[in-house]
Amino acid sequence: MATRGVQASLRLPGAAAVRVFGEAVGAGYFDLLGLKPGLGRFLSRRGTDRSGAAPEVVLSHRLWER
Repeated sequence: MATRGVQASLRLPGAAAVRVFGEAVGAGYFDLLGLKPGLGRFLSRRGTDRSGAAPEVVLSHRLWER
């Protein structure tokens, strides 16, 4: 399975943008590792099957708290 490092800016209303680092992965990435989300869900296969689908993101707990 291939992954690719990515950088992005995250900005919430009323706050300054912060740079975040992550990995671009396929929809089956977390299943392959046998991981379960602490809250919400991981990536959906439907999102990757549709042309022009909006990108999905999985946040770490640490980033979510920040």
